[in-house]
Amino acid sequence: MDASKCGSDHKFVKEYFRIVNERMTKVGRKKEWMKQFGEAKTDFERVCFLLKSLEASNEGKRGIEVLGLPSKRSEVTKVNVKSDEFSDKILLSLKTQKSVRGLLNYATRALFFAESEAAKLRAEANRSRILSLLGEWKCFRAEPPEVMSKDSSNCKKVSCKKEKEVSCHLSASPDGLLQLKNTGNKRGWALEVTQDIAVGDVLMVDKPYASNLLSDHFGTHCYHCYKRMLSLIPCDCCPYVSCA
Repeated sequence: MDASKCGSDHKFVKEYFRIVNERMTKVGRKKEWMKQFGEAKTDFERVCFLLKSLEASNEGKRGIEVLGLPSKRSEVTKVNVKSDEFSDKILLSLKTQKSVRGLLNYATRALFFAESEAAKLRAEANRSRILSLLGEWKCFRAEPPEVMSKDSSNCKKVSCKKEKEVSCHLSASPDGLLQLKNTGNKRGWALEVTQDIAVGDVLMVDKPYASNLLSDHFGTHCYHCYKRMLSLIPCDCCPYVSCA
């Protein structure tokens, strides 16, 4: 499990590129195909066009299997190195850790690699015990708090609060040179420049993910913002599955 890999480095993506290139060689007329593909207005139309174009060389496969993508969850977890055996080995390595933070790191990694519910339960139980040693725990009463028995209409109003408008400002774009715009059926959501630009102008500055800087810390820090995390609930801005 390598949290620092970019999308183009993953096995599924490489296989996808290989199959598309191979099939397009068989189909021929690549220039004409690219022109027609560029005329598609939405992502859905592009996917349908791609699958339709490759029908002649499907070799009996259907759906996403044509592009080398797994159709079953078990196949995905197998390629992603999900393994109860590996998870249990990580738990056995807990005794080699000299610090409580090290214990938490290993227990979190064991949870990431766990495949079955039983293995996840073992890893989560160890995490809970370690969090207790750190003093990071909460006591929940057997009965619901008194406030829960009162009128909950106010709580519902807060939880269902809607924003009047959605901000399309890109923090990574200096001086607002780029903006997100919904072009409808034309191109869907697209990036557009707000003013004239010259060759060499900086359009966007993106901070590197913490996981690309120190991938060994994915068991203790947020992948994106690099905050030290105890909860498995992701940060609001975290682009990965979870933080720990």
